[in-house]
Amino acid sequence: MKSRLYKLIFLFSFMAPILAQAVQVTEISPGDSQVCRLDSTGVVKCWGSNNYNDGSILPPADLGPALSVQSGKGFSCALTANSNVRCWGSNRNGQLNIPSQLGPVAQIAVATSHVCALQKSGEMICWGGTNDVGQLNVPSNLGPIQSISAGWKTSCAISKDGFATCWGKHQAPQNLGKVKKIITSAEKFLCTILEDGAGKCFGNVSIPKDLGPVKDVSASSSYICAITSTNLTKCWGAIVVP
Repeated sequence: MKSRLYKLIFLFSFMAPILAQAVQVTEISPGDSQVCRLDSTGVVKCWGSNNYNDGSILPPADLGPALSVQSGKGFSCALTANSNVRCWGSNRNGQLNIPSQLGPVAQIAVATSHVCALQKSGEMICWGGTNDVGQLNVPSNLGPIQSISAGWKTSCAISKDGFATCWGKHQAPQNLGKVKKIITSAEKFLCTILEDGAGKCFGNVSIPKDLGPVKDVSASSSYICAITSTNLTKCWGAIVVP
């Protein structure tokens, strides 16, 4: 009996590090006062504080496995493994009021106070926020959609042929060309990555002349950071890389 117990202890001590390494964080999304992360098993965990006292920052106990998680101002949303959208936290702007007509979802995009979803049918729908600049008004002429994004009072879609359309606070220029990714829409500007890897930002911001091709871009209201094609990190605005 003891020998079997020792074998089990040895096996566990050998396997534990392997099992721990097998579960990896696949997505992390900070809100204004909370952070949520998704691991490779589909488990969502959130931490931080609730500055609005009108909902828990913790995901619902019955959430189940998720494919994606994103956070906004005091709230978070997850795309579940069964293609549903679940949101929790602050509902100050109706972010948790998921439309009853929402069907199976392929992608979500969470902004400061509104949410957009790309349905598997190909239709895009947005809700929450004040809609004061039309960020919820999805254009009827978008055509087939490849991906979506949302930011400060702005919603965007990239068509399957690679062209971007944004509405609300910021609009993408008509002569922008083909876009690989719409990265962020901050309060004062909109940033994208073009098909050739060039980073482009529009609004009250300028890009360093020596930036070169980029793989990813992220921004807050006062600064922008990019990972270049050579894996260097460059930031400009209120924060620079030390």
